[in-house]
This record gives sequence, C-alpha cells and structure tokens, in this order.
Amino acid sequence: MSRLRVALVQLESSGHSRAARLQGVLSMIDRAAEHDPSPDLIVLPAFVDVARAFAGESTGIEHVVGQTGSAVGQRARSWGVFIVYGQAERSAGKTYITSVLLDNDGDARLRHRQTVFAQACKAVSTGEGLSVTDTMFGRIGLMTGDDVLEAAIWEKAQAAGAKLIVASLAHLSRVVDAAANPGSLGTVEAFSHRFGIPIVMAGMTNEKSAAPGLTAWIEPDGIRFRSTSAADEIKHLELPAPVPAEKPPESVG
Repeated sequence: MSRLRVALVQLESSGHSRAARLQGVLSMIDRAAEHDPSPDLIVLPAFVDVARAFAGESTGIEHVVGQTGSAVGQRARSWGVFIVYGQAERSAGKTYITSVLLDNDGDARLRHRQTVFAQACKAVSTGEGLSVTDTMFGRIGLMTGDDVLEAAIWEKAQAAGAKLIVASLAHLSRVVDAAANPGSLGTVEAFSHRFGIPIVMAGMTNEKSAAPGLTAWIEPDGIRFRSTSAADEIKHLELPAPVPAEKPPESVG
C-alpha cells in the first residue's frame, strides 16, 4: 500500500439527543465510505457524552463496548474500513475521555484514554501512557484532546515507533485555542516536525464559538489541510502510507 486514503469527519455541536447524534454520525460514516475511491480509515471526533462527562454527569455514560461502539463497529464491518472515534467512557466507577480504533472487522483494536488535561477536572480521570498498534497500513498511535499539545506524549509515540498519529478531538480547553489560534495549532505542527510523525485530527466545531479548524492533516514538513468550516463536513485525503515497523509493545508508559 503506497497511499493511505483517509476521510476526516468534522461534526457540528448541537443539542440533539444522543440517539439523534448517533444516527447523524452513522449517516456521515455511510457518506464517507461511499466515496470513490473508498477510504481505508475514517476519523470521527470525540462526539459521545464528552461535555456531560466534564460537567460531572456519569449516569448513562457508556463502556467502550456499548451502544455507540456496537453501532459504529457494525458500520466498520459493513464497509470494510477502519474507524477512529472518541467518547466519554465509564469503567470501574471512573470516567475517561477515550479514543477507540475499530478495525475493518468492527473489533476494537486499540483505545487510548486522554492523559493530558490543560484544566483539571475532578469528574474525569487521567489515562496512562500511549498505545500503538500495527495495522495493514502501518503503526498507528492514538491521542485524545489536549494530548496533541503535550511534548511528552509525542515522545512516547516516537519511542513506540508510531508512524502516524490519529487524534479524535472535542473542542475542549487548549484544543479550542488550537482551532482558533494559529500559534497553538502551530504547536502541533512543531511537534510533528520535531518527532517526525504525521498526524490527522478530527474534531467538533461550533458556528457560535468561532472555533473551526479542529480537523487537520499535518505532516512533519507542514500543515497540509486545516478545516475552515463551522459545519458538518467530510474531507477525503490521500496520505503517504506509514512505513511498517517491527512489532513493539502495545503501550508505552
């Protein structure tokens, strides 16, 4: 595989119910997958209950293997694509903000719990380390939220041999600034250059907050794509396929 076809899905924040939002997301997955040529990887934002988690709500927040994971996994299996998405996750009495990589069989291949929070929040627990996995298109590492703006997380990705970072974002804390402030987005660009790892990011947007631009593709030599839209959109990209590497541990602490 010489090229990796990626569909970045940007979603607008709304007051829709979880069920309505999920149906909208499934429709966006279908639209992305129907594109010719079809994508190998679809990247979605952290769209499931993130705001509720930061507000301290825990009732109804799902496990990774829940209604959302099952529905999105079914789409991954039906279309034969890998999908990354983010959600608030409830596990062992704690709440995390988690990115999940589903393979083309719809199985959860990898998950990463957000490690870095620019603003402390007692309602949400901190993850540990950084996880990577080998796929048919190279070794992928996941990041979530403010992780993309933390050098130590990039160092762990480099140590783990990640050849591509995939980040599922909501418009939270410093990530809002990364959308609206080119200097902050430049931090991500600088880390991509410094550590030699490309990154694709998909995020939420809000026409009322003037914070478009969470959705981006950045190579070590510069920004290749950045959204300027404040609405739902799908951007189809062709990236150089990551170089396969020898198998490392699944996570680096």
